[in-house]
Amino acid sequence: MNPDLLVYEAEYEVRAGEIDRSGKMTIPSFLQLMQETSLKHIIKLKASIWDLKESSWVLLAEQLKIFHLPKLGDKIFIRTYPAGVRRIYAYRDYWIYDQNGNVIATAATTWTLMNLTTRKIVPIPEPIVQLPVPTEFEKLELSAMRVPFTAEDYQTTEFKIGYFHLDWNDHVNNIHYTRFMLESVPELLNTSSLTRMDIVFKGEAMLNEQLKVHSYYDKITHQSYHKIIDEKKKVISMATFYWEKATDH
Repeated sequence: MNPDLLVYEAEYEVRAGEIDRSGKMTIPSFLQLMQETSLKHIIKLKASIWDLKESSWVLLAEQLKIFHLPKLGDKIFIRTYPAGVRRIYAYRDYWIYDQNGNVIATAATTWTLMNLTTRKIVPIPEPIVQLPVPTEFEKLELSAMRVPFTAEDYQTTEFKIGYFHLDWNDHVNNIHYTRFMLESVPELLNTSSLTRMDIVFKGEAMLNEQLKVHSYYDKITHQSYHKIIDEKKKVISMATFYWEKATDH
């Protein structure tokens, strides 16, 4: 394996359709660029859905830490690389920088391979298992991932899955689950900034399904807890969002 292929870097400029009412990049847009970068990387590694034919990568867990959100016209730089494999789990790290080289976000993620016909988890091919992990960067860890949902006094928001929620795996793209959760707490979007997101994905949703998002905000810890369930009450995704009072909303 050419060591130059192990790390993928891309530069983007924040566009008008990627910002919110405060002029800052939205979290879904942030995640979209991260996904774009890693997809381009696995295409280069010949490990994409179009190379594996019957299998594709699905995200299982992500811990995103946000230190600063860019604004319209800002340039951001994303670096990503495979961070190891353990049994059926593959790890990938992301570092996001501003145009001055300052780290504005990091993300540690866990992935697995799913057979697109059976929808079952399959072994990761040996060439991918054997990929060396770049040693020149600090390894990110999914530190103290907490996604409990024990609240009984929660609010519920419903979403129906449409065509444009689907991705190349023919199921709802993980970014939309995050969007559904964020949209379930509009008061926080108006008054606070997200500093950390711990999210796990436990299932998949398909076209025309009706999903419910249960959400609860703890005013003492400034954390919101979210759970998405389908019509059969199966848990699709759970997350904990960490917030701080915004100073420029």
